[in-house]
Amino acid sequence: MPPFSAFFDFVAHHHHHHDDQSSVMDSSSSHSTFSVEGALPSCKRPLSPKPTESRKVSFFGSVRVQLIAGLDEFTEEEKAAAWYNRQDFDEIKRDRRATVKTMEQVNPRVDDAQQCYRGLEFKTRQGSKLKQWNVMESAMVVFDEQIQQMAAGRNDPEALSKAYHAATADSALAAAERGMNDQRVALETPVAVPVCEDVTARAPRRLSCRAA
Repeated sequence: MPPFSAFFDFVAHHHHHHDDQSSVMDSSSSHSTFSVEGALPSCKRPLSPKPTESRKVSFFGSVRVQLIAGLDEFTEEEKAAAWYNRQDFDEIKRDRRATVKTMEQVNPRVDDAQQCYRGLEFKTRQGSKLKQWNVMESAMVVFDEQIQQMAAGRNDPEALSKAYHAATADSALAAAERGMNDQRVALETPVAVPVCEDVTARAPRRLSCRAA
C-alpha cells in the first residue's frame, strides 16, 4: 500500500490542474471530482465484544473431609510410631543384609512377602563391582577426551558430553528398565485409601496450622 503522502500529492496535483483549466472553461460547466473513498484505511471503531456469560459457583450438598492432626495433637506414643528411630534403622540394616545374602546365595531377584531385591541390585558383591567399573569407565572416557582436547589446543564441552553419554548408555538403559519394572509392580499393588469422615457426624475439632 503506498504511503498517505502519495494520495495527498495526487489530490493536490489534480485540483491544481483543474484550477488551471477552469479559467478557459465556462463557469457553468460541472467540476470533475476525485474520490479517495476506500483508498484510505478505515478508522471505524471495532465492535465491542459480546458480554460473557455470568459464571456461577456451587457447592455439593454433602461435604466429606479428611482431618489431619497437628504435631501438638500427637501423643508421645504416636510420635514414636510415626518417626524412624535408631532401633528402626538397625532393623532395616539387618533386613537388608539378610536380603542381600539371599540374593547372592539363592535368588538374585528374590521378591516375596519377606524379601525384595529392588533397590539392592548394587549391594551384592557382583553388583558393587559392576557399579564401580561403570563409574571408572565413564570417568576414563571423559579424561581421555579432555587430554585429546588439551593436546589439540581446543575446548569442546559438547564433545565431552557426547563421550560421557556414549559411555553410560548401557547403564542408563538398565536404569530405565528397572524403573519401568518398579512402576509396573507399584501399579499392580493395591493401595489402601483412607475413608473420609463425614464432617456432620462428629463434633467440631480444632485443627493446628503449625508445621510438623
